[in-house]
Amino acid sequence: MRRRPIRVLVVPALSLAAWTGFRPALADVDAEIRSGDAVTGTISPASETETFRVTIPNGAALSVKAKGLKKAKSPRIEILAPTDVPIFGPTPPASFVTKLPIQSSGLYRVLVRSVDGVATGDYSFSAKWTTPKPAARTVVLAAAGETLVPAFSVDGGARVKIEVKAAGGGTLPRIVSLVGPGGAVALGVDALGATTERAGPTVLSATGDYVLHLDDQAGVGGSVTVKITVSPPKSIKRKIDITAKKLGTSDTGAYARVIDGSGGAFEVPDDVAGLGTIAGTSINVPPGALPAGTAIFVGTSPGFDVPKLNDTPLGPPVSFGPDGLKFGTKQAPEMAGVSIPLDLTAVGGDKSKVRVFLKSSNGKVEEIPFASLDFDAKPGFVTFPAPHFSIMQVVTTEEVTPPTNSVTTLVGGLNGGFDIAYSLLGDDASRLYFLADGSSQVKEVVASGIGPGASVQSYAGGGTITAEGTPKAQFSFGAAISAVYSTTDAVYAAAANKLYRIDGTTGLVTTHAGTGAVADGADGSPATSTPFFSCVDVFEDSNSELFLVDSVAGRVRKIDATGNFVTVVGTGVTGSNGDGNPANATKLQTPVAITEGLGTSDYFICELGRVRIWHSDTNTVATLAGDPNGATGCPVPGASGTAARFNQLSGIAFDPIRNRVYVSSEACDVISAIDVATGNVTVVYGTVSVPGFTPDGAATASSRVTDPRALLGVASALTFLDFGSTLANDVRIRLLVLPQ
Repeated sequence: MRRRPIRVLVVPALSLAAWTGFRPALADVDAEIRSGDAVTGTISPASETETFRVTIPNGAALSVKAKGLKKAKSPRIEILAPTDVPIFGPTPPASFVTKLPIQSSGLYRVLVRSVDGVATGDYSFSAKWTTPKPAARTVVLAAAGETLVPAFSVDGGARVKIEVKAAGGGTLPRIVSLVGPGGAVALGVDALGATTERAGPTVLSATGDYVLHLDDQAGVGGSVTVKITVSPPKSIKRKIDITAKKLGTSDTGAYARVIDGSGGAFEVPDDVAGLGTIAGTSINVPPGALPAGTAIFVGTSPGFDVPKLNDTPLGPPVSFGPDGLKFGTKQAPEMAGVSIPLDLTAVGGDKSKVRVFLKSSNGKVEEIPFASLDFDAKPGFVTFPAPHFSIMQVVTTEEVTPPTNSVTTLVGGLNGGFDIAYSLLGDDASRLYFLADGSSQVKEVVASGIGPGASVQSYAGGGTITAEGTPKAQFSFGAAISAVYSTTDAVYAAAANKLYRIDGTTGLVTTHAGTGAVADGADGSPATSTPFFSCVDVFEDSNSELFLVDSVAGRVRKIDATGNFVTVVGTGVTGSNGDGNPANATKLQTPVAITEGLGTSDYFICELGRVRIWHSDTNTVATLAGDPNGATGCPVPGASGTAARFNQLSGIAFDPIRNRVYVSSEACDVISAIDVATGNVTVVYGTVSVPGFTPDGAATASSRVTDPRALLGVASALTFLDFGSTLANDVRIRLLVLPQ
């Protein structure tokens, strides 16, 4: 039996583009991270502070979390502004801050410190931030000349599209330039006539503030509306390891620090436990001696063996100074020059009384010959050759970059599935998705990374209390969850003819829309007192407006700024009365999902057998593909536009790069692409009307899928639910990466 089609969304939250490399760390920075990076590290000795550099735009909401691993203590967190002024912390353990507002664009530093002077050992750290979505604004031009639209901030890599419209008798100004941190940005301007002009979409490479320049060519001024639409940048999921590894036996001390490729000073604090005579060591790394993202390890090493990371050899010895000294190998234990702080006043200034001893990992103590001591190479230090230094590559990255034209299982073993949603909450880098699996609970998929290690656990709804304001773990929805969606500050779940809001910070559950009654409530009344027949999709657009799809009533509604329900498309009666009518006079034939055409004023609505376009600027509806009279069927080669056929469509997503709409069909067991410009329909995954399951690997013409649904789209990658596994209770969340 076919399962009822449920909702879909497109959220630019994940990218699968290959990462080009790790940027060099600063002299006082352990690693430069980006939003969503998962970092593991070690705080040892107790005095150590790990420093992370982050470039954040103005207006962002920053969330940071650090916790101890392997029963280690949670570290403290402190956040410094670009001026190095503390703006948060240091926090008490457990270290956690969420939704910290960023007041100005720039380079911020996050410090991770030990607690009460005690070495915390291994820890995990993550930082994520979200930026507000710029909305349309009205600008009154001067009588003539240039005017500036107030600055807006973006993350580097974001795509921006600008639309300028004349309003209220004003004349159309021309888009002159967009100026950002790196100077003027080249814009592709599309003049659309006397009243409208568009530019972009354009990728903004630098993080920071941007200002738009307009020119009132007519010289008469007037009111104009400027709409700036920003699509979040492509991002990838990275794992960064800066954990200090001990050398030799369990009693051997070690200390590590990341060094920039341009060189810099490396020092071991005097209070490093376990290092004995080499505490207080310092050494200068000349430019070019080390590759970027490497660390120097100081410690005793048995047999002069070169340590390894994850059993991978480090490669050839590294030149470590103008005299050609190198780090030794087991076969050639050459010496490196070491400098230790020295105060000669303790021996009356008599250098002959200075003796230097080194202790090896086997406990043997040996004296360095006096003739090998150099008191002049570095004032205030004694310099000598020693074998107790090793070099080790400790900054590693693990990219989640499946190959193109492939399908990969992200999470398996699910008992069912109606809906999935990307997690946009900024408080936990390990949370991947929210899931509506037909139970009365919202589930969350948690993992250190996608794949076999993922686990599914209850996020909300596991309790027995139905009262407003109940914590999510104690709350009861009382019915199966039919749709789920995440914004940056809340999770929305539909159940029992209500739309619930789960606050991302407090975890409290409240009713956001609906009364629980099964009815078609009137527009214009508060959403919380307006009933609806069903909710099969929830979606937030780039203007932060929340949409609800009622398939039974044939309506798409939104909750406006006043909290009232407003129908944007549909009449309350399902059916078809043709195209070209006003949106609220257009009948929809069982709508199941909606998504936004990012960078445009269009929205795409998925009916059971047709895909419609709602042109929000003209408030009219047209058919993109599918039979206008409701006839159904499965895709056939060469069919396009109104000649194309679909059956039991269950999900929709938009690709702004290729200008395509993707739809999933449960009855036809395929995922199809629709070219927005031509209406051409092609099957991109599955075999028409042949259900089945294709294991992970290359996607071919013979690949099969069963009842695909709940599409999530990011450019040319689609995430969906697949019911085709032959294993019991093994519905899977899968990732389809399309050919370039």
